Amino acid sequence: MTTPEPVRVSVWGELRSERKLPGRTAPVWRVLVGGQHAGAFERDGAVWRAEHQARTLGRITETEHASADEALARVLRSGFARTLGARAASRVHWTDRARRAVTRAGAR
Repeated sequence: MTTPEPVRVSVWGELRSERKLPGRTAPVWRVLVGGQHAGAFERDGAVWRAEHQARTLGRITETEHASADEALARVLRSGFARTLGARAASRVHWTDRARRAVTRAGAR
C-alpha cells in the first residue's frame, strides 16, 4: 500500500504571485494534495460550499456542508483527490492564514 499524500489547505491569494478571485469578497480555501489543486471550499452564509471533481477535467460538483471540516472531508473523498493520493489517513496542514480565516468565518 502506498503512503497517503500530504494535504495542504491555504487561502486563495495567499501566495505573492496569486491574484484574488474576481467577484469574491469572502475567502476561498484551496485544497492541495501532493502540491496539486484538488478542490476548494468557501463559506456562503450559514453553509460551507465545497467544490470538487470526480475525475480530471470532469464537471465541478458543489455540495453544502455544516462545517469547514466536513467540506474539506468531502473534497478529500472526491475521485480526483483520491487519484492524486488523498486518503482518510492523509495529514492535513492548515496554513496560518487559512486557520485564522476559517476561525473568523465560523465554526470549524
